Amino acid sequence: MLGPILFAVFFLLISDKGRAAVANLAVGAMSWVDHYSPLSYFVLLAMACAAMIALLVVVSWPGLPEADNPLAQYKRDHPDME
Repeated sequence: MLGPILFAVFFLLISDKGRAAVANLAVGAMSWVDHYSPLSYFVLLAMACAAMIALLVVVSWPGLPEADNPLAQYKRDHPDME
C-alpha cells in the first residue's frame, strides 16, 4: 500500500504545479494552526493520542489460536494407522 502512494507522490512532486500545490497545502495547514492556536494544539494532540492508542490496540491484540490438526485426532483415535 505504501508503494503506490510513494509512486504517486514522486510524480506529484516532479512538476512545478504539484510542488506548488503541496507547498500551498502545507502553508494553509500552518496558517490554520497559527490562527486557531489554542484549539488546534488540542486537536493535534487528540489526533496523535488516537493514533498511538490505535497502534497499541493493534500491537496488543491477541492472536488467533492455532487450529487443531484433524489428522492428529485421527491418529489418536486409531493408533494402528501410523
